Amino acid sequence: MPVVQNAFSFVRLLASGRDRAKFLHNFCTNNIKALETGSACEAFFTDVKARILAHGYVLAFEDAHEIWISPGDPAALLKHLNRYIITEDVAIVADDPTSATLCFHADENVLTALRAEQVAIGGDELSDGAIAAAVDQTLSIRFGIGEAEQNTAVTGLLVTWAKQPLLFLTGPAGPLAALGSRLDAAGVSALSNDEIESLRIDERYPLMGRDMASENMAPEAERNVQAISYTKGCYLGQEPIARLDAMGHVNRALRVVEISGPCEVASASGCPLKTTDGTTAGTLTSVILRPDGISHGLAMVKVNSIHQPLHVTDDSGNERMVHVRSA
Repeated sequence: MPVVQNAFSFVRLLASGRDRAKFLHNFCTNNIKALETGSACEAFFTDVKARILAHGYVLAFEDAHEIWISPGDPAALLKHLNRYIITEDVAIVADDPTSATLCFHADENVLTALRAEQVAIGGDELSDGAIAAAVDQTLSIRFGIGEAEQNTAVTGLLVTWAKQPLLFLTGPAGPLAALGSRLDAAGVSALSNDEIESLRIDERYPLMGRDMASENMAPEAERNVQAISYTKGCYLGQEPIARLDAMGHVNRALRVVEISGPCEVASASGCPLKTTDGTTAGTLTSVILRPDGISHGLAMVKVNSIHQPLHVTDDSGNERMVHVRSA
C-alpha cells in the first residue's frame, strides 16, 4: 500500500536530553512536565505576544519527546526553539525529510493488527483498554525502534476527533509504507483524504497557513480545553493568554460552519462571510462537501457576528447561507 500524503499530515521535531520536558514546557501552552511516558497532549507554540508559531501534539517517550505539528514552517519552529537553548541538556532536530502520515479508525481491528507488530505503550504491551482510553486521553506509541534509530521510527498517536478515536502513524516514507502494507493485509485500511478532512473540520482542528496564521493568537482557535493549561505557570506567551482569559472572550474565533448546499471547494476557501447588510464578518478557511450534499468548513468569525445571518459567495457566483455552529 503506498504512503499517501494526506490533506492532513504531521511533521515531526525530535527532542532528546534530560532537560527536554522542562524546556518544551517553557515554550508551549500545555503542561509538558506532567506528561508520563506513553502519553501526549495538544499544544500551541507561541511567541512572547502569544501569536501562534506552530500547533500540534507533544508525545512523551522514555528517551525522547516528539513534537508533531501540522504543516507550516517546521524550520522556523526549530530555529525558534534552538535559539533559547543555552546550557540546557536538550537537542531538537528535524525529522526525516520523507516523513509522511497515515490515519486509521482506532478500533479493535487496529488493536489486533498492532499487537502483531508488538507495539508498546509506555513500555507495556498494548492493552485491551488502550483504544477505549483514547476517548478520554491522548496516547503515544513507538514501533519497537531504539534511541539510536529514533529518527527512523514510525510512531503513533491515539487521539479522539469529533468523538471518533483515531490512530495517526507518522514516520519516514519507507518504514511507514511497509507498516501500512502489513496493516492493509490485516484488513485495516487507512482513511481517505476526504474522511480525514471531514473529521478535522468537525473537530475544529486548525491547519497552520490555512485556518490560522502567525497573526492569530492561540486562544482564537478556541481549543483552550485541549491545548492550553492555565495552571502550569510561566511560559513564553503566557501573559497575553492570561489577559484574554481574564477578559472572558476573544474578538474573533475559529468555528465550524455549515453551508446551505454545495460550494465550490477549490474557490470557497478564503472567501469572506457577509452579514445581511454586506459587512464582512469573517473568512471561510477550509471547506469540504459531505456525502449528503451539504458543505461544511471552518471559518475565522468575528465573535459579535456569530449569531447573525451570514452568507458566502464563491468565485463561481454561488451564494449560500452559512450557519455558525456553537463551539
